[in-house]
Amino acid sequence: MVKTLAVLFALALALVPGCSKKEKSSDRPSTGGKLNPETRDRGSEKKPDDQPPPPESPLIWTADEKAALARAKSEKRPVLVDFGAEWCAPCKDFEQKTFTDAAVVERLSSMVLLRFDVTEQTEADEEVQKRYDATNLPTLLALSADGEERVRITEFLEPKEFLAALAKLE
Repeated sequence: MVKTLAVLFALALALVPGCSKKEKSSDRPSTGGKLNPETRDRGSEKKPDDQPPPPESPLIWTADEKAALARAKSEKRPVLVDFGAEWCAPCKDFEQKTFTDAAVVERLSSMVLLRFDVTEQTEADEEVQKRYDATNLPTLLALSADGEERVRITEFLEPKEFLAALAKLE
């Protein structure tokens, strides 16, 4: 019975959308974000060069938690905390689809943006993830200027959905 429950629990975790802890990126060969010609689908009609690169987000993020929280408090501005990793597909979707949307960029311009890149899963990464209860990715937290959590997002959201979630800050 216990074995069956353990198997069902493991299966449920595997089916939850988003990303959970993965192997360290140093354990995988890197392709620098580009397709590796050795593993690319040879039957594809399009070449990777035919596709435009994904849009870059104009947002400016900081990785300095202490400075970000102090700035938010002194300027009385909310904070958006973003936990992401190179191996997290929904995190990449946020970066390429949601954080490039003009309305989202406009809304986030009034916030202090704090990003934790937990790709390497170092002890420091694990500690900050534990402190914010952000063990699965993506995790985005909207905090009030005084650091109180107001919104928690744990799955990819399209721009309109993301803006609706942030509306709870007001």
